[in-house]
Amino acid sequence: MTKRPRTTKSRAAAKKTEAPTEGKDDQPDREATAETAESEQSPSPKDVADKNVADKDIAEQVSSDADAESLQVRIERVFLKDASFESPASPEIFTKPWKPSVHLDINTRSRALGNNFHEVVLTVTAKASQDDETIGFVAEVQQAAVFQIQGASPTQLSQIIGIACPSTLFPYVREALDNLTVKGGFPALQLAQVNFEAMYTQAIKDRREQAAEESQTTH
Repeated sequence: MTKRPRTTKSRAAAKKTEAPTEGKDDQPDREATAETAESEQSPSPKDVADKNVADKDIAEQVSSDADAESLQVRIERVFLKDASFESPASPEIFTKPWKPSVHLDINTRSRALGNNFHEVVLTVTAKASQDDETIGFVAEVQQAAVFQIQGASPTQLSQIIGIACPSTLFPYVREALDNLTVKGGFPALQLAQVNFEAMYTQAIKDRREQAAEESQTTH
């Protein structure tokens, strides 16, 4: 039976997320501002070594009730799905002191590819503004990977896709965002690590509360 996409979304400023949802079509929250640029990376010996370490890290992030012998998680390919950068106030913005406030929007979506393969896409949008609300830049990166997940229960699969997979992709997103902002003439963002486990837990709680409220209104 084919599983339909799961989607999680969070806004870093508001600390609000939605947990992976089964049974809903997967659609991105916004249209990309640049054409999709898919680039598959040819693995080097170092990439292979890093991939093996990442595979092990993902398995260790799953809940303790997982059967270590039956549960297998592998990263088949990591690739850049889309990236965009806008600097609407340039070049005038470079004539003023740069003291921005940065708003992050984080979105994770996934879809089943069949044969235990899953595509997970982590999208991070960074919007930097000055105190006078002048927008310095808007940068967005969609970093994706194909994961093979075998032997996972529905609960474990949800945890892997909602916690372990985006945690694995985040360093790639952070590097790509830094490259975009530096090439755009701004300092690197150097984002701090995101706690996807806390976001996932909060999302589950929010969904349960919302379901309870909807149930009360229907009675």
